Amino acid sequence: MAIRKETFFEARVFEYWKDAVSDDYTLTAAVRAAGLRVAFAPGALAPSLERTGMRRFFSWGRRQMMITRAYDRRLWLSGLLAHFFYCGGMAASAAASVAGNRLALCALAAQLAPGIWKGLNRARLARAALPEHEAWFRRYAWAHAVFVPLATWAWLGTLICSAFGRTIDWRGYCYRLPG
Repeated sequence: MAIRKETFFEARVFEYWKDAVSDDYTLTAAVRAAGLRVAFAPGALAPSLERTGMRRFFSWGRRQMMITRAYDRRLWLSGLLAHFFYCGGMAASAAASVAGNRLALCALAAQLAPGIWKGLNRARLARAALPEHEAWFRRYAWAHAVFVPLATWAWLGTLICSAFGRTIDWRGYCYRLPG
């Protein structure tokens, strides 16, 4: 994230950050309160080259979704409901397909195709923004499409787990979330 120094002071970001757990949600609130908007800048995209295991990934995801629940409850709830219905539809279509229903197989394909397409597009855009990692994308870009269904289920689980609790642990510190 980046912000001009003048904008930072004009939007009173420092006041929003006082006693906040989330810098990005409170920065967004300050910028919006100042009548400005947040924009994505592809040139600011930075790769994370750190390796992580499943436990650490789910801990990170739950923490991020708990912060979202605390600072933007409507966004969190819409994400939870969208993933719940999407995964429910995926499970119902898969079960009916296994039972021999060809129409359900078409429904499953129709559900998965947009996510897979979006995964490929995300990989294409990231590849364009990070040309120094061309070799990595040549080797692994396919994963952004193939693992979309699994990732959707992982996010559903993360969202469900984030519904419980008010404290997060981050880098050895314990924080109590607002709300």
